[in-house]
Amino acid sequence: MQSTSSGGHDTYELPGLRGTAYFNTEFSEGVIVLRDGTQINGKPLRYNLYTQQMQFIEGGDTLALGKPDEIEYIRMDDHLFVHTNFICNNQHRSG
Repeated sequence: MQSTSSGGHDTYELPGLRGTAYFNTEFSEGVIVLRDGTQINGKPLRYNLYTQQMQFIEGGDTLALGKPDEIEYIRMDDHLFVHTNFICNNQHRSG
């Protein structure tokens, strides 16, 4: 796989495929609801499908949420993101 970067948006190329690693290439304001009920509002968010990470902007840097097990859910635009365990190709995974 080849990775290129242009204007802060990563593009991944697989044989016969070209596209972006992001659910939405642009950041959108979202709400993060923690398991303890705390809400974090107004963070610019985007979801990286390739790395299975929710990214946000803080102080001009792009960071990823580090403890997804502490998050109840994230609402961004009309979408709800929930971190969960699942089985893929007979392997236990999470994302």
